[in-house]
Amino acid sequence: MGLVTPTLPTTKRRDPRVDFFRGLALVFMFWDHLPDNPLGLITIRNFGLSDAAEIFVFLAGYSAAMAWGNLLRQKGYWIAARRILKRAITLYGTYLLLTGLLVANACALQLLPQSSAYKGEWSQLPVWLNDTQAWWGIVTLQYCLPLLDPLPLYIVLLLGMALTLPLLVYRPLVLGALSACLYASTLLFELSIPGTAANPLFFNPLGWQFLFCLGGLCALYSDCFLPSSHSSRTRTMALLILGTGFLLAWSWKFPELHDAFVPQTLATWLYPIDKSLPDPMRILHFLALAWFSIVVIPSGPWLDHTYSVCLRRMGRHSLFVFGTGVIVTPFLTIPAYAAGNSPVAHIVTGLAGTTLLALLASATDRKASVIPMHASRTDAKTA
Repeated sequence: MGLVTPTLPTTKRRDPRVDFFRGLALVFMFWDHLPDNPLGLITIRNFGLSDAAEIFVFLAGYSAAMAWGNLLRQKGYWIAARRILKRAITLYGTYLLLTGLLVANACALQLLPQSSAYKGEWSQLPVWLNDTQAWWGIVTLQYCLPLLDPLPLYIVLLLGMALTLPLLVYRPLVLGALSACLYASTLLFELSIPGTAANPLFFNPLGWQFLFCLGGLCALYSDCFLPSSHSSRTRTMALLILGTGFLLAWSWKFPELHDAFVPQTLATWLYPIDKSLPDPMRILHFLALAWFSIVVIPSGPWLDHTYSVCLRRMGRHSLFVFGTGVIVTPFLTIPAYAAGNSPVAHIVTGLAGTTLLALLASATDRKASVIPMHASRTDAKTA
């Protein structure tokens, strides 16, 4: 029996949890990119096999499908495709701008007398970028500078969505099957988009498109693609996957304990759990986490609390928050190093950077008048 395509209403209420979890993923990504910062020890990557990257890509697919899937039904393919391409061009322009700013940051770090965790890592960057081939690789999305990896991935995924949007809306099973086949082929035959020999893209779009596609399918057909029941069997499976991921992730911090409890034959089959594809174990863990979050964390008054509203605003303006975080990250370690490189100094600078991002997102949101005070009054607007 084929999948019955539901009729999408002209205006569909936006789930405020999407912006909340996307904002939370941005905060986790920001903390993970701060070297030697204890805040990175409490992000999601320390408690399972997946991390903020999976959350961000899945919700990007979810939000894109909600916005442009409805637009396709209302105004036709060409208008929806034009909107997608316009968004991709905006992302590409932002990517080039952030690349130039990061090069300027690298040069500034070499001139500053203060120490920074990124100073040594980027010491050769200005020299390396004198190579014309390197710039050509950046312009053609074959290579990107550190911290910018999600942007080329998102651009390629949006370009693919411009072609596959009709399948997503009218033939979701066909799109899901094609996406799964491409993902399986990427795993089996190590397919990838050509990149520069020395510096290929970290995220392989041919693999990550599967998670992006799942996000889009769940946005339009969540009743079919995500178990909505509270059955004990589904809950037991999710808890088993999450518990196994938690134990495995924590065992990596104690190599001797890990080697004692994980047989070599199992380790040979299990590893490496590659993030660049991503590995099926990471996707399975994330899907269990997503289902469990839907069941355990329903929408409610908690979304109207101050911190929740801040995260929702950060998630709503994700491109601005991400770009600002990328620019300030290399400089945040300078005051921490100047204060003695203590854990407290790193935590203070990390929280200061997070507060800055939240304040900028709130100011941008008030100017745009997008997020109302109460989640129950949130209107559906194109992200």
